[in-house]
Amino acid sequence: MRTVKLTKETKNDLLESLLKRSPNNYGQYESVVNEIIEKGIVLELCPTSNINTKIFNDIRSYPITTLIDKGVKVTINTDNTTVSNTDIEEEYIKMIANFGFNRKDVENLCRNAIESTFLHEKEKRKLCKKIDKFKF
Repeated sequence: MRTVKLTKETKNDLLESLLKRSPNNYGQYESVVNEIIEKGIVLELCPTSNINTKIFNDIRSYPITTLIDKGVKVTINTDNTTVSNTDIEEEYIKMIANFGFNRKDVENLCRNAIESTFLHEKEKRKLCKKIDKFKF
């Protein structure tokens, strides 16, 4: 499994263009979405950082639900917490408040993050079990 982090310096202009498209324009980039899915690439999304660096204008224009609906695995991250003045809890709260994410959605994002790490499978299973036991 590979991960790709979207930053202002992202070298893959096609990927950045894909993420900036409105849901209605994704058809022309379907092959890129399919390739991301087929190769098992997980997109590391840093909403606050991406907005602060003007990759997106605001949280409502953030394409997370479109990507998830298309089948792309994504994770939520903070990037540089001192510059973005956020933490992982705040990023998840933004996803819940702005996109209506529920417990299952948050669990899936956490599982994506665990599964895309470079940990041994045994460690990944332990962490996933913690999600199962966690009470919101």
